Amino acid sequence: MFSSGSQKVCISFKCVFSSFSQVLTTWRIYLFGLKVPAKIESSFNVLEIRALNALNHNQILVETEKATYSLKFPSPESADQVTRHVNTALAKIFPSPASVCLIRHGNAETPETPRDMSPHSESSNSTTHSICGGFSETYAALCDYNGHCCREEVQWDVDTIYHSEDNREFNLLDFCHLESRDLALIVAALAYNQWFTKIYCKDLRLGSEVAEQVLHTVSKSHHLEELVLDNAGLKTDFALKLACVLAENPSTALHALTLSHNPLEDKGLSALSQQLLCFHKGLSKLCLSKTSITAKGLAILCQTLGANPAFTSTLRHLDLSKNPGLLGTEEANGFYSFLAQPNALVHLDLSSTDCAVDALFGALLHGCCPRLSYLNLARNTFSHRKGKVMQPSLKQFFCSAYSLSYVSLSGIKMPVEALRSCEIGIIACLATIAGIHELRSPGAQVLQEQLPGICALSSLDLSDNGFDADLLTLVPALGKNKSLKHLWLGKNFNVKSRTLEEILQKIVQLIQEEDCSLQTFSVADSRLKTRTSILINALGSNTCLTKVDLSGNGMEDIGAKMLSKALQINSTLRSISWDRNNTTAQGFQDIARALENNYTLKFMSFPMSDITAAYRNTPERTDEVWQKIQWCLLRNNHSQKFPQDQAFRLHQGIVTNSAEQVNVPISLYNRFRTSSFLMPWRHSGPLHPKMETGWRMVQDLWDLPVQGGMMSRLCVRVQEEVRVLRSCSADSVQEEVLYARELMKEAKNSRALFPSLYELGHILASDGPVRHKLESVVSEVSKAVDKELQVILESMVALTQELCPHAVQAAEEHNKMLAAVSERVTIPRNFIRGALLEQAGQDIQNKLNEVKLSVVTYLTNTIVEELLQELYHAHKDLAQHIIHLRRLSGGQENAVFPDHLGKPRLRDHEETTDDELGSSIDTMAIKRQKNCRRIRPASAFISGSEQDGELTVPSMDSPLGWISLASGSQYSRSCSTSFEALSDLPTEGIQLEHYTRSRPRPPRSAPRNSFRSNNRILASIEPWEQENGSMPRLDEGLDEFFNRRVLVDNT
Repeated sequence: MFSSGSQKVCISFKCVFSSFSQVLTTWRIYLFGLKVPAKIESSFNVLEIRALNALNHNQILVETEKATYSLKFPSPESADQVTRHVNTALAKIFPSPASVCLIRHGNAETPETPRDMSPHSESSNSTTHSICGGFSETYAALCDYNGHCCREEVQWDVDTIYHSEDNREFNLLDFCHLESRDLALIVAALAYNQWFTKIYCKDLRLGSEVAEQVLHTVSKSHHLEELVLDNAGLKTDFALKLACVLAENPSTALHALTLSHNPLEDKGLSALSQQLLCFHKGLSKLCLSKTSITAKGLAILCQTLGANPAFTSTLRHLDLSKNPGLLGTEEANGFYSFLAQPNALVHLDLSSTDCAVDALFGALLHGCCPRLSYLNLARNTFSHRKGKVMQPSLKQFFCSAYSLSYVSLSGIKMPVEALRSCEIGIIACLATIAGIHELRSPGAQVLQEQLPGICALSSLDLSDNGFDADLLTLVPALGKNKSLKHLWLGKNFNVKSRTLEEILQKIVQLIQEEDCSLQTFSVADSRLKTRTSILINALGSNTCLTKVDLSGNGMEDIGAKMLSKALQINSTLRSISWDRNNTTAQGFQDIARALENNYTLKFMSFPMSDITAAYRNTPERTDEVWQKIQWCLLRNNHSQKFPQDQAFRLHQGIVTNSAEQVNVPISLYNRFRTSSFLMPWRHSGPLHPKMETGWRMVQDLWDLPVQGGMMSRLCVRVQEEVRVLRSCSADSVQEEVLYARELMKEAKNSRALFPSLYELGHILASDGPVRHKLESVVSEVSKAVDKELQVILESMVALTQELCPHAVQAAEEHNKMLAAVSERVTIPRNFIRGALLEQAGQDIQNKLNEVKLSVVTYLTNTIVEELLQELYHAHKDLAQHIIHLRRLSGGQENAVFPDHLGKPRLRDHEETTDDELGSSIDTMAIKRQKNCRRIRPASAFISGSEQDGELTVPSMDSPLGWISLASGSQYSRSCSTSFEALSDLPTEGIQLEHYTRSRPRPPRSAPRNSFRSNNRILASIEPWEQENGSMPRLDEGLDEFFNRRVLVDNT
């Protein structure tokens, strides 16, 4: 790029005068000979100029690094033009006009080299309007000076990306793909830049050239505030040089220094510590994690921190982690002394430094306790020994740390007393507890005692604490804390399968509670395998969790299938993570199919491990399925109308099925559960009539949800009783009969209550006040937009006329500028209507539909519950009348009653008492809508896999095998229903006693036939174990033993 045309100039070079043609470019001056063809005789970059002196009006003396030129121009104007050109070029490179003045007058203070040409004035305004402080111009000039190709991509990235984001942090990782020399020139351009205030480099090994330019930038920059060189491959010599360049720049603005993961050692730290004494403004951030420093180097640093009073008020972030043995000796007392003094620390990381935790808390209590918000003490030691009095500093610190929001104590083995004091203090003050590890049983006990009464706790990370079986009692305690919103329980499930299922059922009860406050729940890396489905089945009916992490559980495709079923009906989950579960393309296919009907899940972390394995086996199918999943998630992140038909059918099913279902009456179940009624197969003969009646009643009540629900059953009973009492002449009886008929009529109408209410709400909402209000708002917003645009247009035109009146007048005459602009400055009305009605309005409508469904469900549940109660009371009253009348008929021979009222029917009614139907309607009534949605029953695959050593019956031929399968099916059927009502079981009452416990038992005598039958049963149970040799035969040698004759037969 040429700044001016060529002009003839006389040059004196080594006392020889010659005529040349001079050409000026942006950064370089060329001298061509007058011969044809033209040839470049000499050239020099503007940065090579050491002095520029005006000898007279048309002669200039130029001193460069390589030669001296005496330029004689035809006119003074030509000489001024060259001088202005050089000053303009230098002004673009160095953002200070002082440097331009120095060159113009040939001041001897001009720096010798272009790298040392630093401005001496802070009052520069020449680059106020340049992009990113003129970085691109400086970079291009340096490339030209060094004879290196200028990378236009660097200029474009800085001028476009950094400028558009208003980013003042220069990240070297953005240009790590370039060669080391290119990166060195980029860093060199930052030396005099006034825009960028931070240089960031992490996990990038810097070459010697780049490291030298970083040191040069630190020595020259007056605007660099933060330097981050994390894991940059720097050695001790870099720290020594850094201390030297900091000494050369006393006016540096550096206040944050990060040199973590670089082996600086004690020598480098000592040199930096000595230089930090001269930092009158101190440092706000110092990170020296994993720098191979020892207690000796720390002692020198502590002397600096104590000697420079600025650090006590400015140092807010200190990271000395991952330096083993740093705080494990007596030399660390100086560091504790600094912490014990009043300071401004907010972030403190001392993990893996062999710090004495008990001594540290005593120092923190007197120092930065009120301001400290982040504390990481992971993998340290606790020096307290038995016999010593426990210091109260632990509890006092946490009770006084009002700003503390994060603490990590993972990997610290603490005594029980210290653990109790620590946890009591932590839980009492923290809003977030993260990384408390190795608590085990003592910690679980303390948590159970303290958690229920804490109201300020919002997040709790209990991962990898070895709780295991203690979760059986810890999980209910967690549920009692209603302020807890985020909970992590991963890596705590190293228990047997039976205990694991009990723990998972406790967790299910926790998240299914009506007042559960949890929003985030994680069981990551717990290796639950297929039993993860116990939690997944509860997600379908859960209404509180918005984020779930199921990663690292190995639940395989069957777990993905269960998750897909849960996602199809869940409407509250927003984020889910489920990597490392051995999921194949089939599992992802199930999830993709489920997301087609899920409009609320917005985020799913990329399952890197499972996707990689699935893509390796079936690449095309995996790619297709994952694209489908991403499309569904993208669809869910846009405002849209949710399909209400599915929600209506789901809620209707909840009301008509769950609302009417009833658990087995507790008294009746307790009456028969230990008797032979539940196991009639043990009897070879016919059952006793009363036993048969009781067993049939238990079966009827157990299968009640399948046969139609409590409402239908009560209506049948009441209808039968009304038919019996319709001939009774008593007025009171007839009134109750009439009332019972009205109840049955309402019960019949109640089946249409839910769809009728829903349809009514739909009709009213289709043209309701919300839509009318939005329509009026659209009109008002459109008018306001037009008015605002008109004001903006008039103001802009007025300012334009003020600045360029003649140009505006000419433009107005040629193309009617104001009219043309008015046509452009407009917003379509349909855009505003779509933004309000289709986006914001649709979100409001979706929320209204949710509230409408909840109101309809609540009203329906309330009416159904009342009808159940009234029908039950009517049934009892009518049954009592029938019993009373039949007793009277037994004493009066002339009483007339229908023939079908015989003794068996009388026995049936007598047996239908309060004890059999429940002492109150509460044992049979529906639950509220919050809890009425049933958890999906456990799948059969859980009992068929991962036996963990439990007995499996392969055949139905064995009687005992049939008993085992029957009991297993009974358990699986009751898991989802009876477990829900465990919390409703009565906890008070008469204690059960074993009246025959003290009676002496008779001697055991087993007939030989019974013994052999038991042998046959055992043989049918365990043939596979005996064949494989994993278990010896229990009856081995028994037949031979009992058939052997001891005495010889004389006959």
